[in-house]
Amino acid sequence: MLIAKLGCTPVVRPILGEIEVWQELANKGDITVEQQLKQRQLFFLKSRQDKLGNLILPPERLTDEILQAVKPIHLALWEAFASKPIVCATSGNFGIAWYEVLAKMQSQPVKIADKKIYILNQDEGELLIWCPRRGSDIMRNEKDDILQDKINSSSLKCHLCRYENRKERDVKAICQVLENSGYFFPTNPQSEENMKALLVEISQENRNLLEKASRLGLKLKSSIRGGMYGAMIPYLYFLNEFVQEECLFDIEGSTKASVYNPTSLGGTLAGFVEADMSLHQADILSTLDPEELSVLERELPALKQYLDLHNGSLDFQTLIYAVPDNHTRPGIAGAFKVTSPHIPGDGKKFMGLGSSGFPYNSLPQEVIMRSVNNNGSFKGETHVCPTTHTMGYIAAALTFASEIQQYGKAAKLPELAGSFAVAGLLQAWVDKDIISAKEVAWILKRSGIGLEEFTALNPEDYQTETDFLLRAKSEGEGMGSFAERFVSYLAQDFQTLANEVRQYRASCEPRECSRYPLIVAHRTGDYCLQPSEELMARIMLQARKYEDLQNK
Repeated sequence: MLIAKLGCTPVVRPILGEIEVWQELANKGDITVEQQLKQRQLFFLKSRQDKLGNLILPPERLTDEILQAVKPIHLALWEAFASKPIVCATSGNFGIAWYEVLAKMQSQPVKIADKKIYILNQDEGELLIWCPRRGSDIMRNEKDDILQDKINSSSLKCHLCRYENRKERDVKAICQVLENSGYFFPTNPQSEENMKALLVEISQENRNLLEKASRLGLKLKSSIRGGMYGAMIPYLYFLNEFVQEECLFDIEGSTKASVYNPTSLGGTLAGFVEADMSLHQADILSTLDPEELSVLERELPALKQYLDLHNGSLDFQTLIYAVPDNHTRPGIAGAFKVTSPHIPGDGKKFMGLGSSGFPYNSLPQEVIMRSVNNNGSFKGETHVCPTTHTMGYIAAALTFASEIQQYGKAAKLPELAGSFAVAGLLQAWVDKDIISAKEVAWILKRSGIGLEEFTALNPEDYQTETDFLLRAKSEGEGMGSFAERFVSYLAQDFQTLANEVRQYRASCEPRECSRYPLIVAHRTGDYCLQPSEELMARIMLQARKYEDLQNK
């Protein structure tokens, strides 16, 4: 039977579940199942090789004791990925993430009995990454370089397949899945209607392939929600940390947190919204089975305790905001008829934010509209914040500065899409005159990032002050004017800027300050060109120097 996974059923979990059931039956004395399980364990262990291709455990050394030491998850991972290719349709990051997962299974050993074993041999595992053509308006050279470097530095069988548009990508990716009996992992959720439409296209282009697949047992079981489910996890971890820190709420039922999400097609936004709606159901705990409750208690103990103490559901409100790239239309901004005072500029789309397809993908849209129609955490038009690239560049620098303060040399510069939620906040505050250009420049300056350092952080987009200003001016008069003021302040010496900010703040009307809502910006990837060691050292040295000046 053709093994073509086109539904949302997880790949590893069904195999793992079966192994765990067999383990339980074997422990209860089922001899037949015990022998079948041993065969699976034997096939795994007797084929394990070191990095030079030598067998680690010859068959004659495989005792029952060693076979029983095989963990179900290790066996399940090998059975899932050793011989079936993963076909990953992505703009870049999803493919890199899959590459790292498979590469770690090849390079990081697990201990079985007294031996170090690799889940995947050097010739096992295969990945086909469908990514944009280098030089296209949705492919950054730095991302392409990272992909190429990873492929060239590992034994993993990994191939880059190029596309011009997403529609072409998904059709060709599914054809590869059908031809190679592999797994289809799209970066974006796919409804049953989307999948059926893609299969219709395949039937028109390659009718023989689809007919052969159908004869061999191809079935479209359900929609693909993997990305949405994956996005629920960081949202749940955020809530776990939040209720742990904020154990004494002052007002029941009020808004406690505002969460900003960098939004493209809407998959991660829908995941956040789905998680939030689920936790606000009446007694959500009563709907979970014992295994799910056990996982919740182990992984999210503070959240589980909070739900136990509050009738099984969240009794406070969170608000979720979408931050789309103002260059991308129609997108979610177009779907909710949200306009911006700024215009799309002349730069490339930010990778990870380039999809305009929200109105045409029914899966995230269905979840998000359910929130809008039921007064959930995402409320539609008022919760969409189109954001410029000017703010995207500044937000990346601000996020980097913050991470340097926390992690020192281990800090990572985020991708432009990775810090875009911060950009959305910055855009809103600048447009509403809540924060000034001199204050934004001051935050960077005191962190060691002056004008020279700022212009060195994104060399693919700008390398000089003039380059940056031209990009900002292409987004309209408002962004051009802000960027000119920002650059002029960032060029000032530290003490002059410090005095100006102090005087400016003293002249401002005092604003009411409240602990709630806590403002949370969703931080994503850092697969981009990282600053040189020299630049990092200079930023850290200047930050220490400016801190000493402030403390005098």
